[in-house]
Amino acid sequence: MAQLTRRDVLTSLAAVSAIPMTGCERHEGMATEDPIASSLDVEGVAAIAESYTAATGDPVGEDARQALFPQGFADPVALKAAAAKDFAAGRLFVHAGWHLSYTEGQLFTILSRLSA
Repeated sequence: MAQLTRRDVLTSLAAVSAIPMTGCERHEGMATEDPIASSLDVEGVAAIAESYTAATGDPVGEDARQALFPQGFADPVALKAAAAKDFAAGRLFVHAGWHLSYTEGQLFTILSRLSA
């Protein structure tokens, strides 16, 4: 599988949900050349990932990563469909009052690992 980047995951999250962002604050460990990644709320991403893991027990292993990023990149249409299926089937978790799909939780978990 091709090297997965933060931008790949951010693009995927943008396809299915709002991404928690701050203004233009720079966070340590984030790429300086990417304005989206450089303004990412790393702690917010980690908190959402922790909520997902606590609610589901899903470790988001390589199988989830392969399913979300076949051939090294995500299909935004397929991700939107997966999130919609999660909502229809009740595969949801709550973070700070927001109901998020399992697909979104998996994406935030992957992103939190890339942002650490």
